[in-house]
This record gives sequence, structure tokens and C-alpha cells, in this order.
Amino acid sequence: MKKGLLTVLLILLVPFCLMANGAQEAEVVEDAPIKIGMMFARSGALGLMGEESLQAGLIAIEQINARGGINGRMLEPVIADVPDTTAAQSEANRLCQKEGVKIFLGTYGSSLSSVMTGVINRNGGYYMEVISVADGITDRDMDGIYRLHFKGSEMGKSAIDFLAELCDKEDIAYSDVNLSLFYENSDFGMSTGIGYNIGAEKYGMNVVVDESYSKDTPDTSPLVLKAKDAGANFVVMTPYINDAINFVNNSKNLNFAPLGFLGLGTGFSLPVFWETLGEDAQGMFDCDPLQTPSLETMLPSMVEPYNEFAGIVQERLDHDPIVVNMLTWQAMWLLANHVMMVAEDPEDIDELIAITDKLDFPAGSLPTGHGVSFDSTGQNSRCQIGGMQWQDGKLVNVYPEAMATNEVVDFPFAGWE
Repeated sequence: MKKGLLTVLLILLVPFCLMANGAQEAEVVEDAPIKIGMMFARSGALGLMGEESLQAGLIAIEQINARGGINGRMLEPVIADVPDTTAAQSEANRLCQKEGVKIFLGTYGSSLSSVMTGVINRNGGYYMEVISVADGITDRDMDGIYRLHFKGSEMGKSAIDFLAELCDKEDIAYSDVNLSLFYENSDFGMSTGIGYNIGAEKYGMNVVVDESYSKDTPDTSPLVLKAKDAGANFVVMTPYINDAINFVNNSKNLNFAPLGFLGLGTGFSLPVFWETLGEDAQGMFDCDPLQTPSLETMLPSMVEPYNEFAGIVQERLDHDPIVVNMLTWQAMWLLANHVMMVAEDPEDIDELIAITDKLDFPAGSLPTGHGVSFDSTGQNSRCQIGGMQWQDGKLVNVYPEAMATNEVVDFPFAGWE
């Protein structure tokens, strides 16, 4: 009789014990960190800028956690070194399938991003591209894949818009503009080359040289000679840092002195560009996201954290924030505070997608001058290009007028002497 009663009691109590245990497990899960896959090249040819990008994202996560994380849950960066497409594919698979990562941020390298986004999409994840510009990253129209930054062709067209503005100020007729277009031959450069040609046709500018090249080219003098022989009076190029410096040095050595040099992308924007070239870089232009934020137009909730971030970058990396720092930081801050923080479940990918699709911030809201509104492909349609110029060792904003901090100087270029 007693054994029968005990059996009945056990049958009745077991479900309640299981429910209690489940509640305890749910509580543990609820408090568990949220993993963020950080996909950047830390080694190889892209390692320098990949590491700069990663460090900015880690600083953002540190700041977010110091403010309480995502409604009490801390962010846990899961870092992957992706120096090439093979590593990009294997690391994306590893993080998705073995590490249980659902949310990703990356990367510095369009070919890397193209591979990773396919893997992450197939695994039902969420990815925010912060730097890479190849058109194909978002042209594939994959759910959960977003790009906060420009697509390359739009960036190229915007660079020619900036050049047209410079010509207008100096009364240089578009029909008198002879362009040499040079762009490195990865997905990044080729996309911008498409945009250059669209922009040149729009304004009726003459393209006298249109050439892609390998960023690993040890000597750019053949490119310089080609531009000089063709009678180019403007050079517009998409380089990395080594080929950018090499091209300017060869232009001086070969006495090629066009009216203006305009670089697109990181080649002309890095402090080492001036540190290496010195006064030879004076007056040269860079077309990129703005490197000097407009605190007047930035989202008020971002101003104090951004200033804190800038101080940390100066302390740890020993320089003011550069473009890749800003692009990564603003993406992580936006994702955490305006997407994940809003969601009932910050790891529910469908919910994150629905919230991201509704983001609506005007131009100037982010440190780089970007606004935020994603189209049906996941591409941000409110990217703001900045025209900047090297003036006495500093890269300053000169375009658009509403966000300019300085007037244009030393243009047209007067020659090397």
C-alpha cells in the first residue's frame, strides 16, 4: 500500500520537478552572453586594416557591456582571422555550426565578404557588412545580409560627383576633363571602376585611360606613363596604401603633374599616406566616408559614446579614429542599441531582420555622415560620401558643403616644384 502511494506521488511530482529544472535552465540561457562573430583579416595582405577594423568593433562591444549589455546580457566577441577566401569559408562554417554564433560583423575585403555571407545565409544567420563595397555582396538579395556602407559602383559615381564639384568651383569645363581611371582588380576595385565610368558619362568627361591592376604590383610607373602619354589632367584611382604611395612617388619622379589626384578607399586616407609622402601629399583628395564627424547632425545618443571611443582609439592605437575604425564602431553600436536592444529576443534572427528593415535615420546620423535606410536587398540607401583633402598633415572635410570643415586649397595642382 505504501509502495503504491509512493509511486503515485512520484508520478505526480516528476512533471513539477522537470518544470522547475527547465525554468532554471531557461534562466541560465536568458543570462548567457550573446555571441557576436567578428570576421576580419588579422594576417596576410589585408591584416593591417583588418586588425584596425576589428579593434574598433571590440571597443564598441566593451562600451556596450560597460553600459549593461543588451538588457543585462553581455556581448561575447568570437573572433575569426580570415586572411583569404579559404579561411573565410571554413571560419564562417565553424562559427555557425560549432560555436553556435548567429550574429556576425565583418569585414575588410570584398572577396572575403562574398564567401562568408553565402555561408552565414545558408545557416540562417544575420550579418552586417561594415566596410567591403563589392556590388555583389548585396545584389544577391539574401535575407539577413545587410551592408551599412556603400556599394562600390555608387561610391565610384559619388567620387565623380565630387570631382565635378571641384571643377565647378574653378570653372573647369567637364568637356576639358581627361580622366585616367585606375582601380585594383579585386571585387572592390572593379565595382568602383564601373561607377567611375557611369559618372564620367553623366558629366561628359573624357576617359583617356581606364585600367585595372593588381594591388601587389611592385612598380606603378607603367600606369603613370600611360596616364601622362594619354594627356590625362585628372587621376581618379582605387588603391590600397602601398600602391597609392608608389603611384604618387612615381608621378613625381616622372614629372607627371595633373590638375588633381583623387583617391577612393583607404589608400589615400590613412595617416601613413602623409607620413610617407610628406608635403608631396599636400592638396591631394580622398573620397571616403567623412573622417571628421559632424556632432551637430549625429544621433544624440551616439555623441557621448563616440567621443569616448575616439579617446580609447587614441590611447590604445596611438592615432585618431580612421575611416575603418569609424565604420566598424558605428555598425556595432547601431546593431546593439537600435536593433538587438529593441528585440524581445536579441538572438531571434527573424525579429532582428524585421527591426533592421524598419530603421530610418537621416543622412548625418552616424559618425561617417551616413544615414540609415535599408532597401529590399539589404543595402543602405543613405550612405554619405565625403570629399576630403590633405592640408598640412591633416585630412579635412571639404565636401559636401553642409559638412565641410575647411575650404579647398592648392587646387588645381601647380606641379612638383
